[in-house]
Amino acid sequence: MALTKAELAEYNYLKDKNANKKFKNEEKLDDKLYEVFNKLNNSKCYAHFDDTENRSFQNLLIFLTLLQKKCEKFYGKEKKYSKDQVENVLINLFPEPTKAQRKTIEKINKTIKKNKKDIPEFEEFKFSGIIEGKKFQTYADDYDNWRDSLDF
Repeated sequence: MALTKAELAEYNYLKDKNANKKFKNEEKLDDKLYEVFNKLNNSKCYAHFDDTENRSFQNLLIFLTLLQKKCEKFYGKEKKYSKDQVENVLINLFPEPTKAQRKTIEKINKTIKKNKKDIPEFEEFKFSGIIEGKKFQTYADDYDNWRDSLDF
């Protein structure tokens, strides 16, 4: 579903507002990230992540803008954030993600990697992907694998 010019202008305003906002309280930034992520956390949205005139794409841009802000809070202002750094921020946000959350993060990552050169909006961000590899791993996974390897 294509956005009207007014809706597109509103999404651009929200993205710019979040990019320039100074989040003094990290909890507010996390709340915003969860709120926007929940809009993306639906398998019906995945097909629209690369459609630049769609709400899902605009919500994705807002999410990535907020994620970049979170990376700045975590690591300070840098020229570029590695996938490992961004993944650590995501692990901090979602220490025990659901299957749906994992899949959404993986689809977002795939969309960014696939369309980095085709969609100019993705070039604005200081990362080229949000996770290392194809699967979103967490510290909980590492702990479970370690625990399962022990003989009791």
